[in-house]
Amino acid sequence: MGLVLITKSAGVGEVIFGLVFIYFYKSRMVILLNIYALTLLLIFVAILQPMLLVEAFNPVTTNIPLIGLSLILLNSKKDESPS
Repeated sequence: MGLVLITKSAGVGEVIFGLVFIYFYKSRMVILLNIYALTLLLIFVAILQPMLLVEAFNPVTTNIPLIGLSLILLNSKKDESPS
């Protein structure tokens, strides 16, 4: 029962963070938090359930591209000059 609650809570947390990211996507802190969280999720899966790394829609094929897009977004913020 406890594991199910943790899993559901994590899912709800991800959805809430996704909505925060959509709304505050221009915030450098939110982008960095996204990169950090996706990296940690990938590491935790690799340690706790490495067999998931080779299944369809695995953390490698979802998290790494999202980390890359977040880095591009972060880099584009550096190119913006305040007017």
